[in-house]
Amino acid sequence: MADNRLRRAKLPASLLVLVILYVSACVPEPITDLRAVEVRRVPASAFPEPGELRNALMGRGEVLWKLSFEGDADWTGEVRQHNLNSYANAVRCDLRDYGLDTFGPYVGKIPITTQHEAIQIFKPTSKTLRYDIYTTEAGSYRSVADFNAPMPSYDLTRERIPLCIRIAGGAMHGAYNRSNEVRLVIGAER
Repeated sequence: MADNRLRRAKLPASLLVLVILYVSACVPEPITDLRAVEVRRVPASAFPEPGELRNALMGRGEVLWKLSFEGDADWTGEVRQHNLNSYANAVRCDLRDYGLDTFGPYVGKIPITTQHEAIQIFKPTSKTLRYDIYTTEAGSYRSVADFNAPMPSYDLTRERIPLCIRIAGGAMHGAYNRSNEVRLVIGAER
């Protein structure tokens, strides 16, 4: 009788150990100390990656907003280890369904994603890194809840908006995590 109880207890305990091992091996550590360090307007030519996107932005005479943050450098290792696509989530703090399209994060000219080979050889030289995110000066919001929902436009030359930003990363195998939220205001002074 005691032998049966021991066998029954081993299965749940074994499953619990497997879940703990999976979580520790497959869930990336987030950036927990992300903080804003600079917000400024830049020409499209300042966009770090050469290619079609930068050429299109430059061809239209676009101006971008560069949002710079500092945070734990270990995120680049987590991106490599867990094969993550790292990205920024930017929503209006006062209207959480109003998202802005963002490009990045970048460290210098290196996109922090395993979809780019430069991250494989990148080695941080300090415990913190400067992460840069870019957004267009004018455009349409995108709905966080319904990607296809029609949304109003914004123009940062005429308005200031409160943004809540996180750096996140995910992978097809289910690994996902995100940073602490950083709040800042961008746009023209009134």
